[in-house]
Order: sequence, then structure tokens, then C-alpha cells
Amino acid sequence: MTSTFQNRLKSNHPVVVLDKDFAELIPIFLDDLKRDVETITTSLAVHDYATIKRTSHAIRGAGGGYGLNYITEVTQSLERAAIAEDRASLQKWLQEFRQYVYTVEIKYE
Repeated sequence: MTSTFQNRLKSNHPVVVLDKDFAELIPIFLDDLKRDVETITTSLAVHDYATIKRTSHAIRGAGGGYGLNYITEVTQSLERAAIAEDRASLQKWLQEFRQYVYTVEIKYE
């Protein structure tokens, strides 16, 4: 199943409109996500599925809490792939996650 976010991700960078109350927190959260991308990348290289599962699970709830629903969606997929030790799926979802984290444009209202 391809989400609207995935379709937009493939065509250009995603744009998310969030509540202005999150304006100070989101840049910090995105920096944390960039570190998480690196953690997952390193863990995948050494087949450390437990760390990928743990990291993905921790991110999953936070993304939705900020209104970044794609973060919840992609990290849930990462977590499932880690549980299954499905390296191909992990590579796919990690690429999606990386692209989103590094290209998302946040607007506030």
C-alpha cells in the first residue's frame, strides 16, 4: 500500500504544515532523526536488528505526537522489517526515512 506521503516523497520533497507551537521543537527533533538515520544505517551494516527495532520503536510515537505522521508510518515499517530480519525491506524503508528526514519542509500556522 502506497501512502500519499510516499507518492509525494517520490515526486518531490514533502511539505508538512504543523502547529506553530512546535516551531522551537521541530528543528531539534529533525536533528535527532538525522542521528537516528545514522544509527540505523550503522546497525544495518552489522546486522544489528535489535538496535534497529528499538530505535524505530522509540521514534514511532514521537513522530505522530508532533504531527509528522509519515515518521510514524515509516518507522513502523522499519520496526516490522527488523523483527523479520528482512534486510531488503530495511534498506528500502531506511532510504525512504533518510530521504524524508533530509528533505521535509516544515511550515507552521
